[in-house]
Amino acid sequence: MIACSIAPFMSFAPLWSVTPMTDWSADFVSQDRQQLIPRTMGEALAKMVRVRWPHSTAKHVARAWDLDPTTAGNLIKGHASERTLTKAVRAEGWELLLALGHALTGQTHHEWEEARLQRIIEEAEHAQSRITQLRTRRALLAESLQGDDEAQPRQAPDHQGSTPTRQGRRSA
Repeated sequence: MIACSIAPFMSFAPLWSVTPMTDWSADFVSQDRQQLIPRTMGEALAKMVRVRWPHSTAKHVARAWDLDPTTAGNLIKGHASERTLTKAVRAEGWELLLALGHALTGQTHHEWEEARLQRIIEEAEHAQSRITQLRTRRALLAESLQGDDEAQPRQAPDHQGSTPTRQGRRSA
């Protein structure tokens, strides 16, 4: 195995070229929404239980959600398995799911429903305006066809008893 260190490569970079990290924060975005990597469910759940039980968090979580102490400790670190999440949801119910959804998306369920209904309303209004446009176009087309029919003389119908035939068919 070859041991390699980056220390020799550091000597090539002059000290004056080291720049501080760029500040990506913006005034119009809240601090909790500025993460470049979104939180996982486990990390969001860990933050919520630390807020709910600031002292002896692992003990409270283990008792409330019927978890063993090691699993509760892992949860506090942000590592939550599917089984742990299932136990938490069974113990806490919909309130936990709604809180997790808000923590992960930054949007409450009510806000999401309002946005969804607004999109549906906008789509319906667009469809209604499209129907109105198509009705207008159909009326204009009917008028133009009616004007063309009046301009062309009509042919007298053939009353000999035979119907026009298409190629490959016999006439009656």
